[in-house]
Amino acid sequence: MSRLSRGFTLAEVMVSMLFVSIALFGYISLHMRIIHSSTTLQKRHAIRRKMDLNVALVQVSHKFGDGAISTDSQYPLLINGAVLQELQIPLRSSGDLPGNNHTGEITMRTLGDPAVRHYVVQIEWSNAHGNQTSVVDGYLPVVDKGW
Repeated sequence: MSRLSRGFTLAEVMVSMLFVSIALFGYISLHMRIIHSSTTLQKRHAIRRKMDLNVALVQVSHKFGDGAISTDSQYPLLINGAVLQELQIPLRSSGDLPGNNHTGEITMRTLGDPAVRHYVVQIEWSNAHGNQTSVVDGYLPVVDKGW
């Protein structure tokens, strides 16, 4: 064996480094995408939790008739960030969070049939993607209190 046939040439080393760097950048890109998706899902979950809690309170208030939601009108959200801190998901930054800065309202109206009411819970917030809105609506039967 001659001395020239041992080892790798500079071209082979550079090509192998190119392949390794492409694989490494692909891995880093995938990891960054996973982190972005995770934070986006966390933000959506915070808003979804607020929507679910408000919808549940509308339904319970209507069913038991405690007067919180009784007539056809617009109401402020029943649960906001100041009311139930323990139910909020703790998030690390505060500038782009729907949980920290949102507004909303509940609309209740009777349809053509007086035995059915339509409710709409709407929450609005803004983040890096602009103004965002989440709306949930449903129908409730009017409770007959009997004699």
